[in-house]
Amino acid sequence: MRLQAIRYALILACGCMAVGDALAADAAGVVKTVKGTVQVERAGVYAVDLLYTSNRGGRITLEVNGNAPPAAIDIISTKNAAETVPWRQWHHWNLMKDIADVFLPEGVSVLTVHIVSGGNMNLAYLDFEPKT
Repeated sequence: MRLQAIRYALILACGCMAVGDALAADAAGVVKTVKGTVQVERAGVYAVDLLYTSNRGGRITLEVNGNAPPAAIDIISTKNAAETVPWRQWHHWNLMKDIADVFLPEGVSVLTVHIVSGGNMNLAYLDFEPKT
């Protein structure tokens, strides 16, 4: 069974537009933190997949219930140099499989995504699949 903990219409780390449960921006208006919730019936380790675009690449972290993330996750650029229309650089979607393993306790957890470097990302959703 696959769980979609965060299903945002659009999250841009350029401060242009963002839709989600909770957002935090820096002084320049750049969205760098997104919070959502995930609810699981059984505690366990879950593999995380991410559907996104990013014309520059960068790094994110995933925090569960305020616990520090184990490591930053490298986001690969989806830029296509052959694309002649600049705005379409945010429409080359990529699905990164197994970007992280997270422990989720039974019930509702708060998931916080931090964009720690790079930016210009559209984070469509995170999927969680039980590993144990």
